[in-house]
Amino acid sequence: MFLLVPGLLFIAIACGDDDGDGDPTPTSTVAPAETPTPPADGETSGADGFRQFVPPLQTALDDGDASFLRDRALTEAVVCTAEDVAPTGIGGPACDFEGQEFDGFTVTFWRSEGAIIPVENAFSDLDTMLATAMPAESDDFGGGSVQVYALNVGDGFDAIVTAIIERPADFGDEGPLRVAYGTTWAFEGGSWMVTSTLTAFVLAEDLLEPSAEGGSRYPDWERYEG
Repeated sequence: MFLLVPGLLFIAIACGDDDGDGDPTPTSTVAPAETPTPPADGETSGADGFRQFVPPLQTALDDGDASFLRDRALTEAVVCTAEDVAPTGIGGPACDFEGQEFDGFTVTFWRSEGAIIPVENAFSDLDTMLATAMPAESDDFGGGSVQVYALNVGDGFDAIVTAIIERPADFGDEGPLRVAYGTTWAFEGGSWMVTSTLTAFVLAEDLLEPSAEGGSRYPDWERYEG
């Protein structure tokens, strides 16, 4: 009992005396909660964040998972005008009739035209790469599997994907075909989102090595060794 009383006295002092109204007088305040730390596998912006994002992209390609890009497509609402149906330029909506509405996504073709098309049709070339890749083949650019080959990290963020595929029936010559597929990204809403794609099923070499032609598109080209 002699030892217990000082302990009780200490507790009473720490809790504070009555203020006369029956409510204890507080003696301290609770520290404000700290801002939660993002999870270790969370995506982050900037050059370092993009480079950290590329390995999960490669994993999706290894798995043949085209939905990884589809689910991240940054689209725009399109309502077709008469001018869109009969365009005078390139790069605008690909419309079938005035008043047509769709979620549009930008696709381009190396050394050719591009357009804003319905997002559900936008990744057919990626589907072709994943479905017809020939991993056992190789050339000066390496193996035939679908792989992130180079990055463009500067004012923009791009991952250039390549593979050796079965030559499409409507392509000339014979034998396997080396192709490239550019993907352009932006950090939106806490995630990396793909904003456009570039198909190079001809002259892919322009984009797979530093060149005057490819440099106009990817001025900060760097070989990805992941």
